[in-house]
Amino acid sequence: MGCKREEVYIANVLKCRPPQNRTPLPDEVTNCLPYLLSQIELIQPKVLVALGATAVRALLDVQLGITKCAVTGTPSATFPSCQPSTRLSAEEPPRRRKCGTT
Repeated sequence: MGCKREEVYIANVLKCRPPQNRTPLPDEVTNCLPYLLSQIELIQPKVLVALGATAVRALLDVQLGITKCAVTGTPSATFPSCQPSTRLSAEEPPRRRKCGTT
């Protein structure tokens, strides 16, 4: 994208990590989402990159899997992408391939 680090703001749907790094429960997302939406409103980003299914589902209010998500009509340009840990995981090569790596 050609952005400098000082031009990038990183935020998370959840403000704390769930036990055993599990996928967040729906009520956890519901409780934390207003904080993220406030951050987005304050920052007013030109582009949002949603890393992972939790971020995509929360920001776009969809239940699609990350590899099936098509984005249109969002307030900012929003791009779904795989969570970096998914791309780097050596344990599940099929998931890595789905996310665009070999």
